[in-house]
Amino acid sequence: MASAISPVQGKDVNGPTAAINSLLKTDLSVATNGMVLDIKFSPTFFDKKSHHQALRMLVQAYAEQGGGEIQFNVMDRDTLLDAQTNPEQYKDLVVRVSGFSAYFTSLVKETQDEIILRTEHLGV
Repeated sequence: MASAISPVQGKDVNGPTAAINSLLKTDLSVATNGMVLDIKFSPTFFDKKSHHQALRMLVQAYAEQGGGEIQFNVMDRDTLLDAQTNPEQYKDLVVRVSGFSAYFTSLVKETQDEIILRTEHLGV
């Protein structure tokens, strides 16, 4: 089960732009609590300067078409798995959960697993 209005983990296989386009087909006015969209990017996504502008344009288009809160995690799966195994080495690792930030190692395993299972995007 996905958190908030995010796609189910691993099902957003056509990238964040496709996920946002699908989401915007729904009536977001009924989400009065400002449902959040979580997107996880690989750190290597930001290696390309053009991706910075692409992400900016994606967020702008989402907002202009009625999208609400969108939040990002930028980390890879291996780092998160290592943080589960060696929490003492990752005391300062902060993640976006679903509308709030938390120290990854302070979260229950089920929430950690949900964040790990989110699709890790390499592009928009």
